[in-house]
Amino acid sequence: MKVSNQNVPGLLGAAPQPGKPKTEAPRPAVEADQLQLSDRVRELASIREQLAGVPPVRQEKVESLRRALRAGAYKPDATAVAEGLLRRRAVDPIPE
Repeated sequence: MKVSNQNVPGLLGAAPQPGKPKTEAPRPAVEADQLQLSDRVRELASIREQLAGVPPVRQEKVESLRRALRAGAYKPDATAVAEGLLRRRAVDPIPE
C-alpha cells in the first residue's frame, strides 16, 4: 500500500485511539457447566457423611485394654498377632 497525504487520515482513524474504549463484539451466551455424579460417588459421599459421626478411636475398647494391662490380664496370642501382621503386610505392602 502506498502511503500519501490523502490516505493518512483514513489510516489514523483505523488505529485505536488512547483513552477511547474499544468496542467489543457481543459474545454468544455460554451455557453453564454441569456436573453429573454417578450412583457410586453418591453412595461414597453418603458413607463418608455417616462415618463423620464415628469417633476415630473406640474409647471403650482402649479403656478395656488399659484395665487389662494394668491388671496383668492382657495375654495376647503371639501367633495370632504374627499372623495378623503377615496378613496386613500382604494387603498393604510397605514400600521399600
